[in-house]
Amino acid sequence: MRFSQFKIHCVLLAVFMVTGCVSEEKMSEVKYSVKRKPSSLPEAVQTQAVLGAESIAPVLYNRKFIYNFLLKIYGATAETTLRERIFKQQNALGGSCDSYDITKLNTGTDSDPMSTCYGEELKPQVGINSSIREGWIIRACEEVGKIDSAIYFALNQIFPDNVMTTDVPMVNEEGVKAAFHLFYPTLEGNQDLIKALFDLKQREVLAVDQWKLILTTLCQSPEWRK
Repeated sequence: MRFSQFKIHCVLLAVFMVTGCVSEEKMSEVKYSVKRKPSSLPEAVQTQAVLGAESIAPVLYNRKFIYNFLLKIYGATAETTLRERIFKQQNALGGSCDSYDITKLNTGTDSDPMSTCYGEELKPQVGINSSIREGWIIRACEEVGKIDSAIYFALNQIFPDNVMTTDVPMVNEEGVKAAFHLFYPTLEGNQDLIKALFDLKQREVLAVDQWKLILTTLCQSPEWRK
């Protein structure tokens, strides 16, 4: 939808300008566009959905969704960081307690070892858009992006036919597209968007550091968590 397209464009434009990988003059000439994959719904239904969405604020996913989403991308070695920076930040990211969170076993331990809810009042189920919320997610993305094994885990999904050991695949256009789809599985980025992400590699020498920068940029863009 138009809102999603606009937000992705703005965030990526801002990241590219802040990192200095593209000049302001060039940025003013480049237009990014993202289109959704063709829908199987009748055109009338699609039109009604778009018009109805104009007056509805986007839903912000809570800590539980974000934690599981990033864990699926980065793997088990990122779990500790994601638990501390995302799952435990209930006030900032939402995700209320339920009966499973607060029930204790006869042993006196939480039924869910990850629960941070026992004895706590109910918190918002839906996340609230705030600078604190964004700060926790940005910090999580930065810290996870420094874990080599987490990057290798993500790269094994980007290059499923390449069993990685120590050799990291070079950054290429198809790989960048696959990285984009890790975070935006239902969206397609056009050539200008993919090229802008691809050009981030110019800021680093080693392939693994190039992929870290690309993945961290995608991780910090907000649209995938709405």
